[in-house]
Amino acid sequence: MSKYNIVLITVDSWNRNFVGCFNDKAREENLTPHLNKFSEQCVVFPSAFSGSVKTSVSVLSILSGCCPCKYGDWYSSISANRTMISEILRNHGYKTYGFTSNPCTSSLRNYDRGYDIFVDDNVLKNVDGIVLKMMLFFKTFFKNPYSSADIINKQVLYHLKHESPYFINIHYMDLHGPYISRKGSQFINRISSGKLWNKAIVSPEKISIQEKENMIAVYKDQMNFLDYHLGELIEKIDNDNTMIIITGDHADVFGDRGYFGHPFMFYNEMINVPLLVKLPAASIIRRRVCEQPVSLMDIVPTMIDIAGINAHEKFDGNSLLPLIQNNDREHKTKYIISEISRKHASVIRGNWKLIADFERSSLELYDWVGDAGEQKNLSETRPDIRHELEQVLRFHIINNKIDYVTDGSVL
Repeated sequence: MSKYNIVLITVDSWNRNFVGCFNDKAREENLTPHLNKFSEQCVVFPSAFSGSVKTSVSVLSILSGCCPCKYGDWYSSISANRTMISEILRNHGYKTYGFTSNPCTSSLRNYDRGYDIFVDDNVLKNVDGIVLKMMLFFKTFFKNPYSSADIINKQVLYHLKHESPYFINIHYMDLHGPYISRKGSQFINRISSGKLWNKAIVSPEKISIQEKENMIAVYKDQMNFLDYHLGELIEKIDNDNTMIIITGDHADVFGDRGYFGHPFMFYNEMINVPLLVKLPAASIIRRRVCEQPVSLMDIVPTMIDIAGINAHEKFDGNSLLPLIQNNDREHKTKYIISEISRKHASVIRGNWKLIADFERSSLELYDWVGDAGEQKNLSETRPDIRHELEQVLRFHIINNKIDYVTDGSVL
C-alpha cells in the first residue's frame, strides 16, 4: 500500500472559544460550520497544549517533536542539529510543500529546510528585529501585513502536483493581530486597526469596552472567513489516503487578566489550543473525543507512527496513536511542558499545572480541571505536588542545552 499523504495546518493566534467544535457558544453563533463538519470525521483533543505562547517557540516544537529549548534556537534560525518533520518525510520519499506568511516561520529562520517547494512572504523574509516591525507597519498602508487564507490556498493549489505521497505544511495568519475588518475602506481599516492593536498591546488598561467588543467582532469575522477557506481547501486536497491535522500555535486573549494578544503567560486561555486529527480511510478509527491532556510535540511522532515510517530520530513528544485507539494507558507523555525561557515555563501532569517564574521565585499551582479559570493558587496547600512539578521543570532546564533567552543574550 502507498504511503499516506500528510497535511499539517497551524492557525496562528487561535482562540478555541471561537471554534464551534470546542465551544458551544461558538457553535450557536455558527462561526465555524466547515470545521464543525470536518470534526465529525476527526479525533478531537479538547485538552491539547502548545509548547509556548510565542510562534517562534511553539511552531519549532510542533515541527520537530522536540522541546524548543534543546538546541538554543528558539528565537533564532533553526539549529543544524535539529531535525524537522519536512526533512524526515522527504528522506522517506515524500514530496514536501511549505506555505507561510509569518516571518517567524519563514526562510528567514531556515523554516524552508527540507521542503521541495516553500512559499513565504518574499518582502519580509530577509529582515528581522526592528526593521521587520517597521516594514510590517509601512506595509499596512498598501495591503494587509500577512497573506490571507484565500491567497495561501491559491499558492497551495498552484504548486501541489498530487504526487503521492506528499506532505503539506500550512501556517495561516488570518487571526493574528491587528484584526482588520473586511468591511468598508480597507485603507482606513488597516490604519485604525493598527493603532488599536498597538494600544491594546502597549496600554491594555486603556482599552474601552466598545474597543474590546470591536476587536472581538472582527476576530469572529476573520474566524468565519478562515473557516470557509479551510473547508474549501480540505475539500480539494482530501482523499481516502490523506491524514489531516489542524491545530494552533497559541491563542490570543481579549482582556483576560488585563491583557490582549498573546502575552507571556501560561494560563489555559493562552496555551490550550484546538487539535483535530483526521485519519486516512483505511483506519477503523473515526470520530472520537479524547479528553486526556496532550502536547503539540506529540504531533510529529503521531504522523510518523500512523504513516508507518521507521524514523530513527528521538522525540520529546510521543505518538497519540494509543489515545486514538482508546488505549490511554499506553500513551507515554506524562509531563507537558510549555516555555518562553529557562526562567519562565509551565508543566502539566494530569489535572495539575505548575506555572514557574524562577526570576521572581514565583510558583503557581492550579487544579486546571476542577478550577477551570485557574483562579485558586494551591502552591501552599499542596507542597507535595508543587515540589514534584518544580523538580520536573528544573531537571528539564538542566537536561537541555539552553543558550539563549528572549533577548538573545547568552546565559
